[in-house]
Amino acid sequence: MKFALILIALVAAVSANADTTVYKAVYFPAAPVNVSTNLRVVGGLNAERNQFPYQVSLQRLRLIAYYHICGGTILSPNWVLSAAHCTPNGYTYRVAAGILLQSDSGVLGQQTVAVAQVINHALYPGNNIVAPNDVSLVRLASSLVYGISVQALPIPPRRYEARGEAILSGWGLIRTGGSIPDRLQFANLPIVPERECDEILTGFLGTRNPFSVELNVCSGIQFGGESACNGDSGGPLFNDGLVVGIVSWVLVPCGGHNAPSVYAKTSAFTDWIVENTPDAETPVYKAEYLPATPVNVSKNLRIVGGFNAERNQFPYQVSLQRRGLITFSHICGGTIISPNWVLTAAHCTPDGNTYRVVAGIILQSDVNVPGQQTIAVAQVINNALYPGNNVVAPNDVSLLHLASSLIFGESVRALPIPPRWHQARGEAILSGWGLTRTGGSIPDHLQFANLPIVPERECDEILTSLLGTQHPFNEELNVCSGIQFGGESACNGDSGGPLFNDGFVVGVVSWVLVPCGAFNAPSVYATANYSNYNAAYLDTPLKVSDGLQIIGGFNALRNQFPYQVSVQRLWILTYSHVCGGSIISSNWVLTASHCTTSGTYRVVAGIVLQTDENVFGQQTLAVSEIINHPLYPETDAVAPNDISLLRLSRSLIYVENVQPIPIPHRGYVAEGDAVLTGWGLTRPSALTIPNHLQFAYLPIVPGEECDNILNDLLGDRNPFDVELNVCSGIRNGGESACSGDSGGPLVNNGLLVGVVSWVLVPCGGHNAPTVYGKTSAFTDWIVQNTNGEVEPAIL
Repeated sequence: MKFALILIALVAAVSANADTTVYKAVYFPAAPVNVSTNLRVVGGLNAERNQFPYQVSLQRLRLIAYYHICGGTILSPNWVLSAAHCTPNGYTYRVAAGILLQSDSGVLGQQTVAVAQVINHALYPGNNIVAPNDVSLVRLASSLVYGISVQALPIPPRRYEARGEAILSGWGLIRTGGSIPDRLQFANLPIVPERECDEILTGFLGTRNPFSVELNVCSGIQFGGESACNGDSGGPLFNDGLVVGIVSWVLVPCGGHNAPSVYAKTSAFTDWIVENTPDAETPVYKAEYLPATPVNVSKNLRIVGGFNAERNQFPYQVSLQRRGLITFSHICGGTIISPNWVLTAAHCTPDGNTYRVVAGIILQSDVNVPGQQTIAVAQVINNALYPGNNVVAPNDVSLLHLASSLIFGESVRALPIPPRWHQARGEAILSGWGLTRTGGSIPDHLQFANLPIVPERECDEILTSLLGTQHPFNEELNVCSGIQFGGESACNGDSGGPLFNDGFVVGVVSWVLVPCGAFNAPSVYATANYSNYNAAYLDTPLKVSDGLQIIGGFNALRNQFPYQVSVQRLWILTYSHVCGGSIISSNWVLTASHCTTSGTYRVVAGIVLQTDENVFGQQTLAVSEIINHPLYPETDAVAPNDISLLRLSRSLIYVENVQPIPIPHRGYVAEGDAVLTGWGLTRPSALTIPNHLQFAYLPIVPGEECDNILNDLLGDRNPFDVELNVCSGIRNGGESACSGDSGGPLVNNGLLVGVVSWVLVPCGGHNAPTVYGKTSAFTDWIVQNTNGEVEPAIL
């Protein structure tokens, strides 16, 4: 497929001599077309093998050979969903599943099955007329066998409305005319609201517009360049784990300016699909552990809906292994909570077995990688209230006492447990080597998925609807994650592993409804707070490790703090990190004045490692203007008003790892816990900053209290200003900013509440708070000096 780049200025310049484009609504027709390699869906990308296991090629017999005519979506082993204009009566069809290339022959999982019956929607007029109700059910002559490359995609509930981004896939033409690509293509496209789409199409087609707000859905980009085209018809539009649309028609030429692609809206036909597929599979849910049975390891698999982890991304994750006859096999995950203790699930560790943990690995096949440690389990302490016998029940937590201490490093690190009162909310990260689907092998590569926390009462109601009132979920002792429409979940082999939220291990993977990742079926975890086990068993976790952690902090995850930048200064011929900074708009970064008194600067955004090179989203931009606060003394003295604005030489492009952080309104008072991030020194005597971005959770210290503490320590030399500064710190020390963190963000309640300014040395000392510029004291100054581009958040 050719990427269509529309240059508006150029088009305007030549439009006087250009032919006027006449749009018409056409199907992405079912005419057999030639196959060509190295092409793209209009504006799309090459798919990877097994990326879209629900996609099939619908092929029609012509003389003696079959040719691709349309796409289709697997709904069950016996049924495929397609478009009615693809399947007129009087022809012979087949589907090819499990393929990436039209030229695939004999690849693993490939299945070619004849079509036994076609059910076109009764209200579709036929005769290749562009009209609503363009939906078709294709019954297969024999059942598909599910595997990594062949899977069903669920349909949405009736009245479901697709919103946000969706994925179109198919072997359609890369431009109007030409050949279809050999390789499956895909494109990420925004859903266009139905009424807006109707207005756009009426503008093009007038009264000839066949779009129906109730029966169709649209996707498209205002300036064109990405769309379906001939050969995509009948294929899936994927959104939130569901097939929300069936490719129907488009304006030609494909990918034109402001010309959306039109799909049959699957949710409008949910009842019709259910009525006409009596032998389609309906999942029967049951609560099961993600059990501790040794399973085979296979490469190139994914956690259900997950992604491959990066090395050292989850240094707290271990593989819990059980001895069989003569070898150990992975059975569960676990979380390092100190050098001598691992947290896991009680159903993973029944009595009478021999266990070990393997830390510092990303692959089950890793051998002697740097930091890898294999340690025997000396003692298993299952929660006394867990009933055992692999019963699905609350209190499913276990503590493993290791035979020797772990040595902490970049790939081996503890994760703190939350206080008793902590409530997990928002997004969380699940990691593990669990099955990528119900049945099969575990992946060799550690997987992770970002999942929303489901409130306990809501989760209880969902599970009651699926399992009845006798389900084992307990609102006090369990926590849930999941996506309403499925597609991402834990599965066998994930048990005992961590659910990460707000810097804590908030859950221990316990049980799930099978099949894994099913519609509206959450994953269930034992809560990991002090109330679930005896805290006296825990020794004190190590807080500082040479050269690796911010004082008292932890390695950040990639994309965890997308607003953080590295401010770098030119020294002779090279740039070096001097301070942190926060993205507050696409053109402005907020930092500290003492960072930018003189010199040439640049900012690097989208990184987690100082050594990152060309990672996705990484952007390095020169600083074109520095605006230090006029009341900050130019002597580099420790003083209030230590705040600076950096104008960038060009605009940042927002992606997953580059995002702004809002500033608070004037007078905002930060309270509770806040997050400090930076590449600052990990101890006062260190000579080098850590390569890995660090973070720490710190309590806000009220202004008057902080002023009193600093007066006791500094007397009349105390530069703290209650109106212009904010403090964080822990009374017993151990967590603080240090050299190199300056200018970086302190975030509280989703707002940038502080800019790292100064600290007492040695860093992290007893009762010695970290001091920040109070952002809310400078809100008006920021708004004024960014010409209104930066505005405070509306709370």
